Order: sequence, then C-alpha cells, then structure tokens
Amino acid sequence: MKIFLGYGSEREAEARLVKEFVSSLGHDVWFDKDSIIAGQDWKRTREIAQTEADLIIHICAPEMFRRSGDVNSEIKKTLNLSENQPLGAIFSIFIKVENFHLPPELNRYQYILLDDDNWKIRLESAVSERMAQVSGNAPVLPKDESSKKVESGSFDTIKISDANEIYEILNEYISYNIDGLYWRHINSEIESNALDLHFKAKSNFLLLSKDETDFQKDRKYEQFSRTEEFFRIGEYLSLRIFNYYDFKGAHPNHFVKTLNFAGSDFGKLSIQDLMSNNEENARRVLKYCQKVVSAFHEGTLEEDFLESYAVGDDIWRLLGQFSYDEKGITFNFSPYDILPYVFGHQEAFVSWSFLDDKIDNKYNFLTEIHK
Repeated sequence: MKIFLGYGSEREAEARLVKEFVSSLGHDVWFDKDSIIAGQDWKRTREIAQTEADLIIHICAPEMFRRSGDVNSEIKKTLNLSENQPLGAIFSIFIKVENFHLPPELNRYQYILLDDDNWKIRLESAVSERMAQVSGNAPVLPKDESSKKVESGSFDTIKISDANEIYEILNEYISYNIDGLYWRHINSEIESNALDLHFKAKSNFLLLSKDETDFQKDRKYEQFSRTEEFFRIGEYLSLRIFNYYDFKGAHPNHFVKTLNFAGSDFGKLSIQDLMSNNEENARRVLKYCQKVVSAFHEGTLEEDFLESYAVGDDIWRLLGQFSYDEKGITFNFSPYDILPYVFGHQEAFVSWSFLDDKIDNKYNFLTEIHK
C-alpha cells in the first residue's frame, strides 16, 4: 500500500520514527528526505505522491498551525482528497506529537497521540483496516442503523450510523460514566444534540433526494459529527462538536457547535449567561476577536470586516460557540460566520484577564480555575 507521510521540518525525528514503523509493516512510505532524488521538481513530486497515495499520515505539532507554508498546504490538499472518500473510510491519519487541540477541520478524523504507550498498536490497527478497505475486504459503514459503545476512561464513545443508497450518516458522542443528576443533565444534552443532528440529516437527505439532478446522483449525501472534550476539571466541562455535511453542492459544509457546563450549581452555560446579556461588553469582546483574526491573516482583511456581521442579535450568535479552559475563552467562528467560506474556520482566544470585568460576578470562579 502507498502511504504519504507529511510533517514539519522541525519534527523530522518524530516523522522518521513513524516512517520506520509503518515501513516495517511492509508498506511503501513516501518520505521527502528519502523519496525525492536530485534534479526532481520537489513540489510536483510531492503533489503526485500525495494524490496517488492509498493512505495519508500527517505528523501534527502546535507550531505548524501558527504559520502558513507547505505543511498547511499539504493538509488542505489531504482534506480535499478526503472529500472523494466514502464517509467512514480511513484515508487520513493525524498523529499529534503533543497533546494540543487540533483545528476543527481535522476533528472529522480520530487522531493518535505519539506520547501514548499504545500508539504503535493504534496506528497498526488503522493501517490494517485501511488495507482491508483498499482491497475491498472491509465495509466502510454498516448498511443499517446501529449503535456501538467504545470504552474510553470515564466516558464511553457512542457511535450511531445509518447508510443506504442515498446517504451515509455517522455521529459519535460522549456519555459519561459518572453518577449524579448533574452528569445525567450533561449526558442528556450531549445525546439530544447528536440525535437531533442524526434525524435532521436523515429527513433532509430524503427530501433532497426527490429533486436531484443527474450529476448529483453520482454520489451520496453525507453527515458526520464528533464530540470531543475541550476542557474538563472536576465539574467544569467544555465540549466541542465538529459537524460535517455534504449536500452535494459546490463544496461540503462544516461548522463547530459547543456545549459548556459550569458545575452542579449552575448547569449549562451560555454566552448570554456568562456576560449578563450586556451587549456593550459583548461588542468589546467581538472587537477583540476581530483583531485576533486579522492578525492571523497578517493584515489582508479590511479593518472592520466584522461590522457587517454583528447586527442586532447576531452578536450573541457570533459569540455563542465558545470553549473555555483555565487560560480563557476560545471563540469558534465557522465558515460564513465572519468571513467567506474560502477562509475556513476561525478561532480567537481571549484571556480571562481581559474578560474579568465583562462577565457576570456569579461566574467569577471560572477565572480562578488556573490558580
């Protein structure tokens, strides 16, 4: 099997470790330092190898997502190639060299942490399953609706799938194995969200299939969601849900939804609760987010690019998908939220120190988590 291995130059040691292990399994691994010979157009050679690969592996580190360049271009190409794969196919494997949050665009794919003792077992299992898929000996998705529990520490990961000739649907969500009314509340919110996505996708796809063009009939509708912990300590919990849809349009759609909980005394937490519905403070936070996003794009955006989006109640919608941890709040802006689709998902981190005088006093304990 042909395998393409992508990585950043500062992570060559980790990449070689993965390359040697996968090669030992009997696969042909494309590794730029060993595969490109003198005189070749390295960019063209790399693109051909990536396009022809049966499986693509990317070594991911936090620094590579803080800058533009070839590594990010490789990942974007991988995501484009993945769109031609059936939902559930193992075509892309992302290996994290540190325990950090991957960008939401990559949350469609289960990652492997290189620091885990069992990383080789997990990688070999994934590569073997891809080998079976390529050879036609393994189904990508079951042909009927099913639910499966996967044990994972203090929670189970539940997978619900449904596939037929019209659509493929897969939703993964967390169910905590912790007693008490508060955790029942959390589990019910998580499950309700996942099932709502599942049945809405199913009904939408069936409706759309009645009015298809001949071009659209060549592929299936697809929907996928995956819930992950962004932060958890004690009863404080922040969850991020990555959602992916292919309505057979010009491009697939993806967006981030979040669920936040502030302990058994408060339950579910919204941005309006956190900021006491104070619109002035919300606008100050949104202005700060605008500066963060603009700085990431190195001044290529208009100074007030957010103004046309923040009208009336839209300000709460724009700030509504947030994730918190001990350092502050990360605001998630899905494609179309604040910029055209081509810019993709945007994130803006705002520290607790900046937010301290803008949140309701009853939630001040959140700013103390890091101390």
